Amino acid sequence: MSLNMTDPKLIVLPAVVVLIIVVAASLYLRKRRRTTADLRQKFGPEYERALMTQGSERKAEAKMFKTDQSRQPQRFTICKSIAPTRRRAVMG
Repeated sequence: MSLNMTDPKLIVLPAVVVLIIVVAASLYLRKRRRTTADLRQKFGPEYERALMTQGSERKAEAKMFKTDQSRQPQRFTICKSIAPTRRRAVMG
């Protein structure tokens, strides 16, 4: 079995793989830029301070994201209580 380098399958397949990699990298970079812009706008000088103290943009953004998450209220799961337990709670 010999490979024919002019076979369209051998040309198209690598081109498609490269295209997928380029698109994925582009989407990743766009997301990173948007995240950076959002954090800069939201935190202002605090973001710049974190950038200087952390030494890298990635570490500063992780800190800002963690800070942002801790400021948001926690979500609790509310489930229905069993009737006898509920009556005891109401009756006191």
